[in-house]
Amino acid sequence: LRDADRPRRLAMRDDRGRRRERAIGRRRRGLVECVVLELGFDVLAESTRRFLTRTLPIKPGDVRRQDVLVAARDRSVVILNERGHPYARVQALEGPGSKPNAVTLTLAAEPGTQAKFGKVEITGNTSVSEDVIRRQLAFGPGDQFRMSRVVESQRRLYNQELFQYVNFDVPDLASQPTEVPVR
Repeated sequence: LRDADRPRRLAMRDDRGRRRERAIGRRRRGLVECVVLELGFDVLAESTRRFLTRTLPIKPGDVRRQDVLVAARDRSVVILNERGHPYARVQALEGPGSKPNAVTLTLAAEPGTQAKFGKVEITGNTSVSEDVIRRQLAFGPGDQFRMSRVVESQRRLYNQELFQYVNFDVPDLASQPTEVPVR
């Protein structure tokens, strides 16, 4: 065995002060054989699926790392959110590869209901008119829901230097409404 693969012994003391030893083995990380977008990604256009596959942070031949796997899952959720699916969830599933030290990664999506922006309610503005605020919004009622539009609107309003605090609230998403109200 190479040093990296040899089990090591970890010595600790328990709550009564007795010495305890435990063998800790080094587990080799598997190589990613392939990454598959499956189940639920069919709501995206073919060009968007190709873009997502190309921009995922994990690729065939990479060493399988948990942090990169989580980043790939998060990236997939963002793409679905930006295509009008604010309730999307993505799971990363692992399967055995064709070689002993290889894994197949499958990203499976539940896109949820496609949604548009609903009614926009503006509150808390005492010295600035609603019209000034509405002109800075990057979205309007009926537009396809995109979280980036909410973030862009928040940035625009804050950059006006008329507000100390800008907050968007999207109430009651548990029911997955097709029109997302924004306050």
